[in-house]
Amino acid sequence: MWAVSLSAVCLLHCLVVPVAAGSLALAGSLGGSAWLHWALVVAALPLSAWTLTQPHRRGRSRPALALGLVGLALLVCGAAGFPQRDFETPITVVGAGVLIIAHALNWRHRRRG
Repeated sequence: MWAVSLSAVCLLHCLVVPVAAGSLALAGSLGGSAWLHWALVVAALPLSAWTLTQPHRRGRSRPALALGLVGLALLVCGAAGFPQRDFETPITVVGAGVLIIAHALNWRHRRRG
């Protein structure tokens, strides 16, 4: 039984590791592309705007909307390399985090109703 299990683990390792390594290399090359950052921002803007501004019987969550606007602005700044290209990653990460918090607050606001 142990031999079969070990052989199965070996087979999975031999199949998964090359695919994962190739995928990570592809993701790494795409991850640095400016067009990919802009594509994600262009997707996030209307989706987040629609989600955070949908009317609800309890009204809109103003803190969630405000945080969402800050998060989206930071994402745009990060994709544009504003104020410096050196700060692109930290600004984008903070913007995405703020946007996640905004969506969580919005979800919580709607669930309480």
